[in-house]
Amino acid sequence: MMITQNRTKIALTLAAVAMAIVGLTAASAQATTITGTAGGNDSWNTVGNWDAGVPSGAVDAIVSDGVSAQVNNAATPTYSGSLTLNSNSTLTMAGAAGSENAVEGASGITMNAGSEIQVNMNANVDFPAITLAGDATLSSLFGASDHQTDNYSAITGAHTLTMRHFNNHTVNLNAANSFSELIANAIDRWNLRAKAAGSLGTGDVTINPRADGRSAQLYIDAADAMADTATLTLNGKGYDNNNDDRITMNADDTIAALYIDDVQQPLGDYTNSESGLSGSGTLTVKGVDPNAPEVDAGVDWITWSGNPVDPNGAITEKGTTPWTNLTYLWTAVAPAGVTVQFDPVTADVKAPTVTITKDPGDATTVMLILAVSGEGKPDPVTDIMTIDVYDDACLAMIGAGQEVTFDPGDVTEDCITNIEDFAVLATAWLDDYSLTAPAPVAK
Repeated sequence: MMITQNRTKIALTLAAVAMAIVGLTAASAQATTITGTAGGNDSWNTVGNWDAGVPSGAVDAIVSDGVSAQVNNAATPTYSGSLTLNSNSTLTMAGAAGSENAVEGASGITMNAGSEIQVNMNANVDFPAITLAGDATLSSLFGASDHQTDNYSAITGAHTLTMRHFNNHTVNLNAANSFSELIANAIDRWNLRAKAAGSLGTGDVTINPRADGRSAQLYIDAADAMADTATLTLNGKGYDNNNDDRITMNADDTIAALYIDDVQQPLGDYTNSESGLSGSGTLTVKGVDPNAPEVDAGVDWITWSGNPVDPNGAITEKGTTPWTNLTYLWTAVAPAGVTVQFDPVTADVKAPTVTITKDPGDATTVMLILAVSGEGKPDPVTDIMTIDVYDDACLAMIGAGQEVTFDPGDVTEDCITNIEDFAVLATAWLDDYSLTAPAPVAK
């Protein structure tokens, strides 16, 4: 009797534990991948194109390699997971307002090499943070996208970002970005507004026209929007196609070189007295100090919350009279819910230890900026590195693209076999999948 009672208690206890934690499993992040294109201009909302249904709720959405996913539906569901565009894939949001739900509400977007996001709606779009895992394109199409606005938060990843837009479309770059080059092409004239320091990335910026000369109008709405080492190339005839509206300086900025129609301009200060420049700000073209050191903030890293990283900044002397008495300043650009701690706190070293903690949720990207100053030198030389931060070491390993062989008992594939795996098993405990009758054999 005692043995029977103990077995009963054990069974009841396991059942209670399973019921208590099964909700955790139900709430676990899932992913759905679109591989088909049925449904024409609304393939996104065609259930059969996805392996786990149209994205809705707390799921991650993936556009498979080379697939063109199209959204044209006012009832497009929102979802709170991440969006990944695999290599050479395209996401087109066109037609009905509400199609922007394919990106709005997502926790973040990863764009792999050759991927593109296109908009063509009579609606503004607020994009979440974008991580470039390769060269990628953001564009608007001929049609309903004229006079609309795209708002971007941080765009990270040391890759080339190409933007290509349509009549009076406006792009607001609202945060510091770490793409290594920006190319702005024109389907028709449009507005490119740099609204934060560092928002034009870490490298060169090139404005290219369409065949008749119309091009993007570049607005510098925040000081230091461009890197001091950047080359700015203004090709074409500007917004009004008359050479008078190439760039509007609403704040001051400093760059290394300026080209107009592929012709290098002299060093110096450029104001609204110059043809093609308007606004009250000054564009200073200072050139590159041949004696300035070459600064490398180090490789980009992937880590997990609370795990220290040691960025190893490298400084290479240049010129015949190198800078002396160098000082180092590390700063961080991080989203809400993320804390960055330098050790030593002053960070006046080439290689500090950095510990990043984050709120639970999707991976986030932190940008670290190394600025090196020299005695008597007015401007530092800077470089940027990024750190992708995951909740735990398992997710970080998967995020790093490493092949993971999960233990057979690790049903949830989180690199540990524990009670959550048992919860999954418990949901199908004693389910019998045996045949109940003879079955025909297909020929």
